[in-house]
Amino acid sequence: MPLVADPELITHRAYRVPKFELTPELSQTLHSVRVNPTGELPEPLPVEEAGHALDRLDGFKPTETDRQDGEQQWNQFAAQFLLDRTGIVRWANIECSSEGFAGVGKIPTDEELLAAARALPR
Repeated sequence: MPLVADPELITHRAYRVPKFELTPELSQTLHSVRVNPTGELPEPLPVEEAGHALDRLDGFKPTETDRQDGEQQWNQFAAQFLLDRTGIVRWANIECSSEGFAGVGKIPTDEELLAAARALPR
């Protein structure tokens, strides 16, 4: 099944994943906070620089479609959910929910996801 873009981010809204509004204060924060979300950088960098540095490390060269997608969803937090067989959310991780903007780009490790899954009621 091909992946289909969600131009209105319907899934994010359904799960109530926050989307932040850029204010002058938040812009200042995003320029001052330093991150190394995957631990691959030699040192934490400002958010935008970190993103570009990780793209270079991965050899990622954005296409026009990538740029358009980025413009549409740049301020949308990422999230991961574990649901039980009946569709009830039993575990959730929302980007920046525990570390503030210092958590930009961080996602749970495989070990963290496995631990969360093992902790779910059967």
